[in-house]
Amino acid sequence: MKIKHNYQPNLPFPRSVMLHEEDEEWNRGDWTVIAGVLLLAWALYWLVIHWLDHFMGNWLKWYWEPLTLLLWVPPLVFVNIWGRDPRAWWPIVCGHRVELTEQQRLEAWADAETVEKRLGGPQRCKVYVQLEPNDTYVKFRYRKDAVWYTMFPDSFLKLNRRRQRAKKSK
Repeated sequence: MKIKHNYQPNLPFPRSVMLHEEDEEWNRGDWTVIAGVLLLAWALYWLVIHWLDHFMGNWLKWYWEPLTLLLWVPPLVFVNIWGRDPRAWWPIVCGHRVELTEQQRLEAWADAETVEKRLGGPQRCKVYVQLEPNDTYVKFRYRKDAVWYTMFPDSFLKLNRRRQRAKKSK
């Protein structure tokens, strides 16, 4: 019996279709499935809004019904960036910016969450760490905290430790 080394089975499709590379990007078929699922979800949402509007007196214009989905975008972005607690969204619109010294910048770059917690937590301050070291700063919620921190940074940290101990003892 003779063995064929270049044996290729009869396939209904070219052999190159069978081979997949591990790092291959998503192909068009994957994106169409995802787009189809998203469009289906949007259509179902539109259907629910349409029927609610129909039974409530038809007070929405037809072109506003599919756009009501856009009302969910800002809260989702805020939750993604700032967390679920709306009380922690204050740095978006207010706050007092304080520049950091070189040593404080390095500490913030190493562990911003620990620095933020040591300064009073997300209800009192927010540490912004940017890609550029000169853009790292702290934003305080209250002006008195910002002034106290810039004038007496060591005693500000001691004061915050006392406040945290007092909260734990209550």
